[in-house]
Amino acid sequence: MTQVVSFAAALSALSPTDGRVVLMCGLASSGKTTFSQALADKGFGRLGPD
Repeated sequence: MTQVVSFAAALSALSPTDGRVVLMCGLASSGKTTFSQALADKGFGRLGPD
């Protein structure tokens, strides 16, 4: 099931210390890189840009 949430709400709900892995896929220009960079700024590891 997919739930639509805002960028800020999704970012605030995730923490690198809770053992989560975030896998993203989507259409070109949908914000995947922007969101992954924001997660990296929060302390998540980032495996690769694409």
